[in-house]
Amino acid sequence: MHKFSIDRGEPINTFVLPFVFTDKVKEAVESIWKNHNPAEHRLILIDNSSEEFEDRKWLEENSHLYVRSYRNLGPAMAFNLGITMAQTEYITIFS
Repeated sequence: MHKFSIDRGEPINTFVLPFVFTDKVKEAVESIWKNHNPAEHRLILIDNSSEEFEDRKWLEENSHLYVRSYRNLGPAMAFNLGITMAQTEYITIFS
């Protein structure tokens, strides 16, 4: 069972993080989980990169929802996609 399944809680906020360049994404995800409880928050990652990178598996395992697009959606479409998928009262967008 994945650690996110143990205590699903009642989330109040969803973090949406669309990305193309992966150099700081892992650091951002680590910071979210260091400072926020996964039972109270959700994390949606939207992968707009078309390349393979070594941290993809780790990012998939450490997010509630990982969306890998077949092409770069652009920031506005990625933000709107994340907002549409979020089912919480509050949404925090990372740019």
